[in-house]
Amino acid sequence: MESDTTFAYNGNAQGPKVSYVSGAVNDEDVLSTITYNEAQVNAGTYTRIAYLPENSNYVITGGNECSYKIETVDLVITINNQEKTYDGSVYDVNNFSYEPIGLAST
Repeated sequence: MESDTTFAYNGNAQGPKVSYVSGAVNDEDVLSTITYNEAQVNAGTYTRIAYLPENSNYVITGGNECSYKIETVDLVITINNQEKTYDGSVYDVNNFSYEPIGLAST
C-alpha cells in the first residue's frame, strides 16, 4: 500500500491504496482488479484492507492491511466586534465567520 498513511481531513472519503504490484505474468494489469474496504471521511485511525477477486490467478503476499490516520485540521473562528446593551431580549449573534484551514469555505 502507499507509504503515506497520514491524511488531512478534507471532507471526502480517503485512505491508502496499492501503488505497485510485482510478479504479474506478462505485465497483466492486476492493480486495477484490487478492491478495498470502505474509505473513511472523519478524523481518526483506521485500517485499510486490499482484496483481489475470488477468481484471481494471484494471492496477496506481504500483507493486505495498512493502518492509516486522518488528522484534524485547524479551524479559525472570528467573532466580529459588536456591542449590545443588555435589555432582557435575546441577542442574535449571527455576525461571525469561520474558515477551515486547508479547506474551501462554503
